[in-house]
Amino acid sequence: SYIYETDEAEGKATNGTRIFAHIFGNEEYSYGEAITVNYGSGTASYFIPTNLKEVTIKPAGEYKIPMYAFASTVLLEKVNLVGNITAIGSYAFQSCRDLSSVNIPATVTTIEKFAFDGCSYLTNLTFDNGSTLKEIKESAFQGAGVRSLVLPATVEVIGQGAFSLCSGITSFTV
Repeated sequence: SYIYETDEAEGKATNGTRIFAHIFGNEEYSYGEAITVNYGSGTASYFIPTNLKEVTIKPAGEYKIPMYAFASTVLLEKVNLVGNITAIGSYAFQSCRDLSSVNIPATVTTIEKFAFDGCSYLTNLTFDNGSTLKEIKESAFQGAGVRSLVLPATVEVIGQGAFSLCSGITSFTV
């Protein structure tokens, strides 16, 4: 399934068709979990399969994960990012409570604001060798469950509060 690109200009809200859960529909069904997403100035509710625990994102070409793409998909445990992903959009994985493991590909240069905000079980955060990550924007990992973290040497900017409320951190290497 294709998630449309997103305009992240200030004050510009995305719409529900740009949210991952949208591909499963907004009709309630057996074995479906309601996901309510607040995006910009609106709210939308969708139902995703309760057995959906892992998603692989493998774009054909250069790709930026759009803002709000997986927001509030609370059952998602693991995200596999494969291929030429250049950025992770604002709020892309916000409130993905059960998300526990993410590996950031070497091609990602920017992690936008609040990208992993509220991912309280995100304990396994790794970066590929040869990472080109330059910027981690404000509150990108706010409230994440990260325990030990080694940032790539290429990181030039860490935004305000990027790791705020990460009370489980015992080791942080820059």
